[in-house]
Amino acid sequence: VIIDKKTSKINKKFDNSYFGNAGIESVEDLTYITGNIDEKVYLNKEDFRQIFKLNLQKKSKLSVIDTLMTLKTVEGISWAGPNYIDKLPQMVSSQIDLMSIKDLYHNEWGLYKKNGINITGAWNITKGDKRVKVGVLDTGIANHKMLESNLGQGWDFINNNAFTTDDNNGHGTHVAGIIGMVPLTDMDISGVCPNVQLIPLQVADDNGEINLIHVVGALNWAIANDVDILNYSAA
Repeated sequence: VIIDKKTSKINKKFDNSYFGNAGIESVEDLTYITGNIDEKVYLNKEDFRQIFKLNLQKKSKLSVIDTLMTLKTVEGISWAGPNYIDKLPQMVSSQIDLMSIKDLYHNEWGLYKKNGINITGAWNITKGDKRVKVGVLDTGIANHKMLESNLGQGWDFINNNAFTTDDNNGHGTHVAGIIGMVPLTDMDISGVCPNVQLIPLQVADDNGEINLIHVVGALNWAIANDVDILNYSAA
């Protein structure tokens, strides 16, 4: 549920009664902001909207539909929808060895050929900067030797903790390698920006299943923690 900007206020409390007779069991504010608000450089306070997760008393599709119909009549709600579940595309192997892709460089048109992104030309300008945080919304990022120097602190929204290197799926590690892998020798392939800081935002479980609520949580976490760029390769 998204509350319109006229009604929203940073950390404003809404209890079950605000949402009418909608069978709400509990309410979670997904836009809870901590710390000094003025230091949140990416937070647009003029256009701020609160986002809530509503947990229903009855767990059924019909209950969701009934609740959505009720929420349409509540003043101040600009959008309401179900918590969708998505899944990552199936990978060839769940254990991704970043070293195995280094031999693909000279055959990979996307990296440096004229009809690709001409990465070698871009590297003449910059290879990134550790001050630039790139959030990777995925299955986590393994503490691989070609990534560890770029890993920053993120959050695991599946288990609600700061342990984000337990990537048992491999998709997030693979994506992070494309973004910011650091070559260990002159023969190794490099990520597109090997000098950026990679922030793992774990929103998919070991099976690649993604909960929309976790994605929303990751977006808000990124805003609150001044993450500059977000990559979401799960769609």
